[in-house]
Amino acid sequence: MNTQEEFRNLLKRYRQGECTPEERKLVDEWFARISAEVPSFSPFELDALRDASWHALEKRIGSNRSLTPSRRLTGVRLIGIAAVVLVLCTAGAYWWYSLDPPADEVAIRAHSISEPAELVNWGTEPSNHVLPDGSKLRLLSGSRLTLMKSFGEARREIFLDGEAFFEIARDVKRPFLVHTKALTAEVLGTSFLISAYSNQKEIVVAVKTGKVSVYTNQKDNDQAGDAINRVILSPNQKVTYNPSEHVALKQLVEEPEVILPEPTLKDSYTNAPVIEILQSLEENYGIDIRYDPDLLANCTLTSDMSEEGFYEQIKIICNALGARYTITEDAVVIEATACSPG
Repeated sequence: MNTQEEFRNLLKRYRQGECTPEERKLVDEWFARISAEVPSFSPFELDALRDASWHALEKRIGSNRSLTPSRRLTGVRLIGIAAVVLVLCTAGAYWWYSLDPPADEVAIRAHSISEPAELVNWGTEPSNHVLPDGSKLRLLSGSRLTLMKSFGEARREIFLDGEAFFEIARDVKRPFLVHTKALTAEVLGTSFLISAYSNQKEIVVAVKTGKVSVYTNQKDNDQAGDAINRVILSPNQKVTYNPSEHVALKQLVEEPEVILPEPTLKDSYTNAPVIEILQSLEENYGIDIRYDPDLLANCTLTSDMSEEGFYEQIKIICNALGARYTITEDAVVIEATACSPG
């Protein structure tokens, strides 16, 4: 096992709470030493920084020499050296990153790397990054993203182990694919979240804007009998997939968000037609609300909704009408009786 792998395993144990008290103290000290704020690096810049860091680290240990069990570094020695090397390299990388590169420099790097570029968030806070195609992502703690060297040629493909929120730059000729251990999400241009840590039982894909096509990887399709051959998700919808049981559940997200760039929701209503309020909710949240328009034709509502979320507003409307609602995988269904005229 080489030094970089040992260091990575130590940080993984730290995130999972499996370190000894001594190891935890050392990692805390290491984070404190490199906590000076620096800009987020692209996968290619991070790759170069990491290579430089470990090259310097190996020189400190012994030129190009793998560590045998009898020569492995202890956690104390490993963290001490890594802290010094990464602090120095980060300082140099900040200067490099702060220079304004040519407009196409990032794209050139995408096609010139000889190996996949890897982006890892070892910190405790989310990190923001921009991909060569202009897509943006927020990588959560303990997550790893791999960008293939063919990224952007015919398709934009990445591999995710962990959790990330994406805002994909639209490109109808080159679909964007996020592969996980069991699912693939394919889009043209949208924003969505994927949670797919290797040690968790379920994979979750939730869409904020646009549409996402989700399907199981081929090897899982063979075993599952196409249990989730393809699911299309719209805004404020999600799918939860259990790879071991080959079970997929499509549903609305727990806290829907407004999807319109300029929301048209009102803070309060006075004798407002209920149908108009429901139509406004559908527009702003992109969620289908089903009801009988004939029954609600004479219904009005007076209420303050300034601090209420989507489901809270639905509850207020139903309570006022003496109605009830149910939530399906892709809609809210309201069952009500007719309102008297006037």
